Amino acid sequence: MKGQFILGIVVGAAAGAVAGLLLAPEDGKKNRETLAKFIDERRSTLNDQMSTLGDRINQVAENGKTSLQDLQRSAKGVVSDLEGSIKNKAKAVKNA
Repeated sequence: MKGQFILGIVVGAAAGAVAGLLLAPEDGKKNRETLAKFIDERRSTLNDQMSTLGDRINQVAENGKTSLQDLQRSAKGVVSDLEGSIKNKAKAVKNA
């Protein structure tokens, strides 16, 4: 939801900038240069944001992987403890 809102703002800003440039009382060459500069700046900003997002996704994935590995080790410990308890109980029952 938040991403759609941000995307809407970006698209709205771009549409407003294009409309403003097309309706501006300057010559076509200057408008094209201004529009090209605007697009290049936005492309650069978007690339930076995508890179940051990729880094965050990788970090979350790594944290999740580490958490799952910790959980797996913990579960193995619990299973091992239960096996030991069951074996001890079985021996006690057998010897009784």
